[in-house]
Amino acid sequence: MEEKTLFKIAISTSLIGMFIMIIMVEKIDFSESSIVSVNESLLEKNVKIKGIVEYKRELTNIAILGIKDDSGSIKVIAYKDEDKIQIFKNDIVEITGFVKKYDNELEIEADLIKKL
Repeated sequence: MEEKTLFKIAISTSLIGMFIMIIMVEKIDFSESSIVSVNESLLEKNVKIKGIVEYKRELTNIAILGIKDDSGSIKVIAYKDEDKIQIFKNDIVEITGFVKKYDNELEIEADLIKKL
């Protein structure tokens, strides 16, 4: 095959792949849960919560956040990248992550933290 033909095929395949990814991302939506509804039936499942930061403890590689809403509170574990997590006490946040159990308590391991 000619170089031009291979280039056209590669570009077309890339564009089709990106289009499919965009469609799939829009279809994946985690309905927002109240904190009280986060229970053992949701272990290892992805959830989205919204609440107010009660406290923040920073350790070497993680930040531990206490998040509360009108229904209750839960601990959120956020693994730090090179950037510090710019979340402070009393910030309103939306958190998407997996429900885990540690020391017999439920917590959320955050994939995404969005400041609102």
